[in-house]
Amino acid sequence: MKLVRIFPHKGSGLFAVHFPEKPCDEFRALFDFWRDPELLENFFEDNKTDLQQSRYHYPSIDEAVLWTMEEAQFLLKVLYKRAQQGQIEPFSNLQALFRPLGPSDSRSLSYQRSKVYGRHHKGWLRVYAIRLDANTFIVTGGAIKLTQRMEDRSHTERELAKLENVKEFLKRNGIHEGDFEVLEINQ
Repeated sequence: MKLVRIFPHKGSGLFAVHFPEKPCDEFRALFDFWRDPELLENFFEDNKTDLQQSRYHYPSIDEAVLWTMEEAQFLLKVLYKRAQQGQIEPFSNLQALFRPLGPSDSRSLSYQRSKVYGRHHKGWLRVYAIRLDANTFIVTGGAIKLTQRMEDRSHTERELAKLENVKEFLKRNGIHEGDFEVLEINQ
């Protein structure tokens, strides 16, 4: 497992995990998926029952694909902007976007499992990451989350497992707050 810098080019910011068996890092793979209309159409077709919940106002598959692509573009811009600003403005950093994954994650900031939504809290896009510092997050993956609990579907359950695996990897290797030099070496 490698840690790859996403942005900005130096200092704190957004990093991603690159698993050796995968062709690219988890951040790139996630946004590539969210930009691919054919893959999205297949996903929503396979998860049509979950998509047709009242909280999503019963969108068609075509509407879901378009909304996902637009929301992904917005989320990418916001992540980039916050990662950049976070280096000079402490209150406009990535931590202002990311939230603890669950109540148990709120108790500690060290290796905190975190998530970020798109524009809408009730939206279905999620980027999952481990927090190292207020402006340093390591993306472990992401998902289109259409159910209440991550354990309810295999694709979100895999994301939970990746969060735990990366958290343990970081602990085992002593990578923590302020270890930007270590992160850069592992690019």
